Amino acid sequence: MGRIGIFGGSFDPVHSGHLAIAREAVARLRLERLWFVPAKVSPLKRGAMEASDEDRLAMLRLATRNEMRFGVSDCELRRGGVSFTVETLRRWKELRHRDDLFFVAGMDSLLSLWRWRNPLEITSLCRFVTFRRPGSAITPTPEDLHLPAHTARALLADIIDAPMLDVSASQVRERLARGMDAAPFLDEAVLRYIKARKLYLI
Repeated sequence: MGRIGIFGGSFDPVHSGHLAIAREAVARLRLERLWFVPAKVSPLKRGAMEASDEDRLAMLRLATRNEMRFGVSDCELRRGGVSFTVETLRRWKELRHRDDLFFVAGMDSLLSLWRWRNPLEITSLCRFVTFRRPGSAITPTPEDLHLPAHTARALLADIIDAPMLDVSASQVRERLARGMDAAPFLDEAVLRYIKARKLYLI
């Protein structure tokens, strides 16, 4: 039995903002392990990933190579099809039913949770913890979550203000495509990999 974090996303590419959230989650939630789980197909995002599954997985492994409590799982890539969080959590509970699961999310994920497949089952399988940038103007109400009142209140109680970098994968991709410096937002080994593989070029 352990305190295990699940951090899902496209990671196209993994950047310093992702790593900052992961480190904060490990520290604040006292996690024994946090797993990055790249999605095969994100159900709420349009269009395909720009980097291949293999490249996104390789970049995650490079970015987490020096972090003892980080791991990378390819379970959604191997499962194929659209990646639904509830299916990942179900499978985890089947294999390790005594683990306490914490799903690590940002504010966008919390506000869209009602659109995910079986959101109430998700909240029964894990503790859904939202990390918000300090000073963020977004302060949701229970009504904003479009979920039963008791579930919404529990989710809002699990919002953590944490220092995070104001960066997104789309911004990193745009900088790379324009030939601009992306070094401040990427692990050195990840940046070398991107350049070697000529990823994200127009």
